[in-house]
Amino acid sequence: MSFGTTTTFTDEQITELAIGLERSRQRFIWVARAADKGDVIGEEAKMVDLPEGFEERVEGRGLVKVYQGESDQPRNAFLITDVLRIGLVVNDWQHRDELVKSVVVKDVVRRLMDSKEGEEVRKRAVELADKVQRSVEESGESRKEIDPFISHITRHI
Repeated sequence: MSFGTTTTFTDEQITELAIGLERSRQRFIWVARAADKGDVIGEEAKMVDLPEGFEERVEGRGLVKVYQGESDQPRNAFLITDVLRIGLVVNDWQHRDELVKSVVVKDVVRRLMDSKEGEEVRKRAVELADKVQRSVEESGESRKEIDPFISHITRHI
């Protein structure tokens, strides 16, 4: 789940997200940002306040990690949902200030993990991952382009 680096959440929204994920009964990785709690520029990353016992209740099927992000998410969301079609929208950018209820989170996670639509999204994601993997292999397109570039710039160092 990625909510964007220009988005911050209230404690109430974080709780709703957590409850929705828990109730979806699906496997997940939630990359929570220190910035989800507000402006933390220059501060160390810290864990968001999750509902008591959340991590224990989702252990084995859910994982929460923390990082400090950069502001690129509106463009990334469009790329992932509309161009590559390897993700689903939980909340449109125009409604970014609205509370996303746990039932919405639960429903979107279930759509992704337990529906024909979700199966197609996951299939496209696997196909894209395979293409990326092949592109960086010894004879892959990315390697064919990057190796001469590296060779060129290292000659001039």
